[in-house]
Amino acid sequence: MRYSLIVVILLVLGCQPKHDVPLTFQLNKNWQFKRVTDTVWRSAVVPGNVFSDLLEHNLIEDPFVSDIEKKVQWVSDTEWEYRTFFSLDKGTLSKKNIDLFFEGLDTYAEVYLNNNLILEANNAFREWHIDAKRMLKTKNELRIRFKPTYKFERLEKQKLPYILPEGNRIFTRK
Repeated sequence: MRYSLIVVILLVLGCQPKHDVPLTFQLNKNWQFKRVTDTVWRSAVVPGNVFSDLLEHNLIEDPFVSDIEKKVQWVSDTEWEYRTFFSLDKGTLSKKNIDLFFEGLDTYAEVYLNNNLILEANNAFREWHIDAKRMLKTKNELRIRFKPTYKFERLEKQKLPYILPEGNRIFTRK
């Protein structure tokens, strides 16, 4: 009985793949952000949001105080860009499959990996899986450009011959 158990264990362990064990990396460190039209990158927190990052750098007043919210409406109407740099070793790059997984992008976003457009997101309530193997290198840049929702909502509204209730936000999954 004891020998049968050892053989079964050896068979099970011997069937394990040696070179393609799944690895997970969190890409939530060393992010930067800026308004698309700016040249200065500032540190950012990911996951997070542009309002928090702007507050952290004293670039806006707290929108939850008094009527400051009215003064910071421009933030939602502006295109923002976030980026991070990361490295991968040759062992990781030799994996058969390498995916990027986004747990949520706040609605309309273009994602670039090493200057290659890999995703055009349009729904804040879904996850995105991207096969990134062919674009990855030892040194990488991941950049996300967030676009204001009003541009897309306006386009969708123009397609309808009637008006929907609740304004244009009805066209966006945000």
